[in-house]
Amino acid sequence: MKELQSKVGRIDAQTANLRVMHCPDLRSLHGIEHLRNLQHLNASSNFLQSLEGIETLERLVYLNLSCNQLTKVGKLPAGL
Repeated sequence: MKELQSKVGRIDAQTANLRVMHCPDLRSLHGIEHLRNLQHLNASSNFLQSLEGIETLERLVYLNLSCNQLTKVGKLPAGL
């Protein structure tokens, strides 16, 4: 989660909305699984290659991953 925090500032387990956009050195969402209350995630226009951890976000209802470098999309949260 340190990589995400370095891009967006303070985030914690209570975070419900997260925007991480236009970060050319952001390549993964590693640590995002700790954001159990996350409902909206906009991670567009980065260099994401992996969605590891996103499958555990049971409350997620909105996801924008446009303009990334994803080569494989695994299991997504059931709420999407």
